[in-house]
Amino acid sequence: RGHAPPGGVVSEVVGLSEHRREDLWQTGPMNPRYHPDIAVVNDNGIVALVEVKARSRTSAAWAERIREGLVGHDLGARYFILATRDHVYLWLRDDATRPPIVFKSEKLLGPFLQAAGVEGEKANEETLSLAVSEWLLGFTVSPPRGGNGFTHEQASLMDLGKHVRDARIIREPIPA
Repeated sequence: RGHAPPGGVVSEVVGLSEHRREDLWQTGPMNPRYHPDIAVVNDNGIVALVEVKARSRTSAAWAERIREGLVGHDLGARYFILATRDHVYLWLRDDATRPPIVFKSEKLLGPFLQAAGVEGEKANEETLSLAVSEWLLGFTVSPPRGGNGFTHEQASLMDLGKHVRDARIIREPIPA
């Protein structure tokens, strides 16, 4: 097991106890087939869990159903993010009963998909997962700065960035 530098994208879980590693990617009767596509972790634990779905024409109501299906797998993450071809949905754990904060994927992930030569509407889950990882990694390099007059959406991204800053972005182990 190698250790990634702070902010590094790795393909295995690093910096977590064996118990946490099993919690994240275990499959079995206590955690049937659930594992996050991406986990953001720091020394204090799990900052965010990310699900990636290569779907288009998604809605907040659809995203809510996906999140509700995963609530039983709460691993204590501050954030839950659902990324699709057309939207990125963000929930803060403390506001889990509120609708998600919704962003256009093109705005957040577009530059990364464009750099990969992929149109957002044609991106598969692996490509979207890489784009989300790169987007999150950007917070470790250039975290958002505070100020006044930000919308709720902007303030939420700044808060996410503050917590991701010293974290590691961990992608799901890719099956051999």
